[in-house]
Amino acid sequence: MNVSGFLLYRLNLVDRQDLFTQKPVQNDSDLVEIFESAANERFDVTKQGRRSGYKRALRNVLSDSLGSGRSFISAIFSCEISSRRGYIG
Repeated sequence: MNVSGFLLYRLNLVDRQDLFTQKPVQNDSDLVEIFESAANERFDVTKQGRRSGYKRALRNVLSDSLGSGRSFISAIFSCEISSRRGYIG
């Protein structure tokens, strides 16, 4: 059974000097820059277990602002099953 849906997350910024970049995250554009750079194949995470393999990735980062001056970032978090071993009935 295929199930599609949306998950919404809210990120709270905890500022640390060495969290993502050399400079601290000071505004929304800095945070958007981090998400856009993370949506690169270099940062995909591949995991191979005994029976299956997965690849997790961040793609299609978009940012915009609502009328009230509040900004948002939209992204696709994907999980690809790259291999699976077991009985096929």
